[in-house]
Amino acid sequence: MTFDSYTIVITGLGGQGLISLLQILGNALMTNGYKVITAETHGLSQRGGKVTCFLRFGNKLSAQYTHSGSPVI
Repeated sequence: MTFDSYTIVITGLGGQGLISLLQILGNALMTNGYKVITAETHGLSQRGGKVTCFLRFGNKLSAQYTHSGSPVI
């Protein structure tokens, strides 16, 4: 089974470095020639608030919303 794109969802709490991780992964993937889309949602932008990061990459991408249960990683 092959995929044209992969979706990674990273969740945690503010202050754990999730947004930094998202940026590092995104830059590494772009350096290796993949197309990358990232997005994040966070609570009150404070330490300890809920953070969810989305990273989609691959050779063919669409910016469609990721549905529950659809992330590959």
